Amino acid sequence: MRDLFRRGKDSTPEYVGYSNNIRTGIRANNFVISLSPCADELAVKIARTDTLFTVIEYSNEIADALPSIVSHPNTASAFLLSYGCEVKSSREFAVELRGLNPNIEFLELENGNLSEFAMTMGPAVMQELKFQASPGLENIELPLIALIAPQSDERITSVLQVLREAKIEVREIFASTNQRTALVEAAKSGALAIVNFTDGNDYPSGTYISPVINVASNSDFHAKIAADFDLGFSATPQEILQRVQDTIGRSPTASEIARSFQPFGELPLTSEKLRVLNPLLSNFARDLDQNYSIAGAKIAIATGSEINEIAQCASEGFEIFTVAGHGSLFALAEALSKKLQ
Repeated sequence: MRDLFRRGKDSTPEYVGYSNNIRTGIRANNFVISLSPCADELAVKIARTDTLFTVIEYSNEIADALPSIVSHPNTASAFLLSYGCEVKSSREFAVELRGLNPNIEFLELENGNLSEFAMTMGPAVMQELKFQASPGLENIELPLIALIAPQSDERITSVLQVLREAKIEVREIFASTNQRTALVEAAKSGALAIVNFTDGNDYPSGTYISPVINVASNSDFHAKIAADFDLGFSATPQEILQRVQDTIGRSPTASEIARSFQPFGELPLTSEKLRVLNPLLSNFARDLDQNYSIAGAKIAIATGSEINEIAQCASEGFEIFTVAGHGSLFALAEALSKKLQ
């Protein structure tokens, strides 16, 4: 009976994560990773056959990011795809990376041949990877998160105190350059999750490997897109702690649901019919292109903070669709669906 009476008085928070026998994370991410632009289309098609896999398209920094991606505690497995036009093949990468994570497979196509074979073999390899990387559950004694904020934000000290009292290790990364750099570096550093005090001109975004809890500023831009944030400007340290604990407990963040992830480098986002003015909307744009015909239209999509780019596209005859203009990413999706039906 003594334990029942003592509950809640001196209890220590317990955190449970996914264990793959090497490390323990709070997600069990499975990736299909394209190693060149020519492999992107096939990687997307293969990833679409299994909802438990997320595609990471090629970007100019993907080779340098691969060790951080596969060794991250939140990564269960990775399927590398090369198409014959790369300097280094998926086979060579896989051999190097299996020392960091044994759940790595690859498919190497010679000069783009065997695409039909890839569509048959790819899903089979993914099934094998899921089984091989199937995680168990294990306690996380001191979960590591990163905190990103402008140095001028006065709330940070109290938030840090509350998090550390709850047995959460915090690595501070004050954004001194830009949001993409800070978030990607925080994720690559091994943080299980990230709390991002979003700059007033930035759209709330996530990363492929670490879930991001975006806290809004008091800017007019953020007020227009409040629905896309996890927490508002007035969130208290206790509310931030609760959201962190929910995220560790596998509750998805807003950017995970929207798949608005920061790429590991610059992406080509321009076409004759569809122009994407922010890399965060690349997954959104790909889904749009996959589900609707854009023939006969000239559409530019943006978050609403890209003032110069929006003006340039408007001068070129593009019809502009922004998240800020519709209130949320989901409302923007509805507007574009009606436009293109």
